[in-house]
Amino acid sequence: MKEMHYFSRFWLFASLVALLAAVADCSDDDPSSGGPTDDLSSDLGEDLAPDQGGDLEDDLADAVEETDAADDLPADEESDLQGVACGQQPTLPECETTTSAPTANEEIEQFAADNAIPLTCVEEGHQRWEFDIFFDELASNKLYLMGEVHGSNEIGPASADLFEALVREEMVDLLVLEIGMDVTDALNEYVETGEGPFLTVYGYSYYGPNMYRRTLPDRARALHLAGTTIPIVGVDPPQRLAWVNEQIHDLADGLTDETIQGLILDDLPRPREMDDYGLVGLETDYVTDCQEYHQHIVDNLQTICTVFDEAACERMEYMAFALYMGAAFNSQELALAAMDPGGTMPPRIVEWLTEREELIFWNFRQAMPTGEERIYGHMGAAHAAKTSDQLLLAGMMNTDFEPTAGQVYTITPAYGPGSAIFYGLFTQDVPPEPELVSNALSELEGDRYFLSTHKPGIECLANPFLDISAITMVSGANYGTGWDAFFWFSRLTPDIPRFGSAKVTRNSPEAWTMDNLRRTQWADRQLSRLPHR
Repeated sequence: MKEMHYFSRFWLFASLVALLAAVADCSDDDPSSGGPTDDLSSDLGEDLAPDQGGDLEDDLADAVEETDAADDLPADEESDLQGVACGQQPTLPECETTTSAPTANEEIEQFAADNAIPLTCVEEGHQRWEFDIFFDELASNKLYLMGEVHGSNEIGPASADLFEALVREEMVDLLVLEIGMDVTDALNEYVETGEGPFLTVYGYSYYGPNMYRRTLPDRARALHLAGTTIPIVGVDPPQRLAWVNEQIHDLADGLTDETIQGLILDDLPRPREMDDYGLVGLETDYVTDCQEYHQHIVDNLQTICTVFDEAACERMEYMAFALYMGAAFNSQELALAAMDPGGTMPPRIVEWLTEREELIFWNFRQAMPTGEERIYGHMGAAHAAKTSDQLLLAGMMNTDFEPTAGQVYTITPAYGPGSAIFYGLFTQDVPPEPELVSNALSELEGDRYFLSTHKPGIECLANPFLDISAITMVSGANYGTGWDAFFWFSRLTPDIPRFGSAKVTRNSPEAWTMDNLRRTQWADRQLSRLPHR
C-alpha cells in the first residue's frame, strides 16, 4: 500500500491520545486512587458539548424534543440569517450528456461556488440544518461513511446531527464507529442505561467534548430515550486486549479435543489490561508474541477448524488477528512514530495500517449478517476513500462485499483557512483542504455546504473533481472517485480533551496529554501492584 499521508497521521496521533487517556483512566477498584472509580456520571453534564450541560438524561431527552434534525445551530440575533428556506434545498442536475469539465483553477473555483448547496436553512427566524440533499443521495445506498479529521470541534456534532436526521427518515439501522471492537458491548450498554464501562474503563470523560466518540453515542442515547434504539458497533483493533483473550477462551474452553485446545491456548499471549500498557504503550516483545500467535493459528487453522463450524472457524482466525492488531496499535512503536510527525513512517507501521483495514473490513461484514442492514459509519477520511489501488475500507466494501457492492456513499470533509485541530498531543494548524474548494466557498456567506465530487453541475457541466488528485489525503486517489461529496466547514477549531490545553504547542513542556496529577495517579497504581519487598 502506498503511504497514506495527512489523515493517517491524524489517526496515529488520535490513537496515542486514546491510549494515554485509557492509561490515565484505567479501571481500578481502589477508590483511594482518585481515578476512574470516581462517579463519572456526576461529571457528565460538564463534559458534554457546550449546549448539553446539566443532567445527562434530561438534557439528552430535551435534545430529541427540541431538535429536528439537529436544530442546534445558533440563531443570528441581527436577523441577517444565512441559508435557503427550509424544505427548498435544490437538487442535483440530471444530465444525459455533459460538457467538458473546467480545467483552469479559476474555472474550477467558479464551478465549486456555483454548485455548493447550503447545509443550513432558515425557518421562523432560526437557522437549522437542511439535510434533504443527503436523503436523496443516500436512498439507493446501504453504507454511508462520514469521513473525519480527528480533533476538530465541528465534525463530530455535524455527524451526530446527520445521523439523527437519517434515523428519523428510517434510513439507518446501525451505527458503526472507528473505535475498538471490544467497546461494542460497552457502547450499547451506555445507550440503553447511561452507565457502564464506556464511562469508566474506556475513558469517555477524557474525550474532547465534540469528538465523534462522544457526540454519536450521546445522540444514539438520546434517540433511545425517545423510543428509537440504534445499535452501535466498534470496528477498530481492540483497545482492551484482555477482551480478545476472553473471546478465544470462549471458543476453546469447551472443546473435548485436548490437542486442538492446546493448539489454541498453549501459545496464547497473556491477557493485558489497559492499565498494563504503561505511559507509552505495549512493549515490542509482546507485539511480536501476538504476531507469532496469529501466524501459529493460521498455520494450524485447517486442523483447528475440524472442531468448529465455518463461522466459529473464521472467528477464531480473526480473534487471533485482532490480538495482533490490538497489540500493534497500542504499542510503544506506534506511539513513538506518532510523536515524530515530520519523520518517515517506519515500514512496519505502514504494514500495520494495511493489515488494520482487513480487520475493519471483517468487522463491517460481521455487522451485516443478513446483508440488508443499512449502516451509518463514522471513520477517518482515509478509511472512507473508495480507491481501487489501495486496500482501504470503503473501496473493499464497494467492490469486494456483495451486499454493499456499488452501494457505498462516502463524504470527505473540506475546510477553509484558519483551521486547526487538536493534533493528538498538541494543537496544529491545517492548511485549507482542498485549496480550490476553499478559495471558492470561503467567499460565500454560509459556513456549511454540500458539494458533489463527481456529479455534473448546473448547465450539465462535467465535474472537475473527478480528475483532481487528493494528494494530501490519500496518495493516488482522486476526489471524485474516492468520495461522493465534500462536507464543507468554513473553519475547523481544535477540540481539546479535558486533560489538554489550548496553549499546548509542539515544543511546550505540556505536550504530553496527561497532566501531572493523572501521571502521579497512574504511577501510584502501578507501584501498588509491585510485590512487597
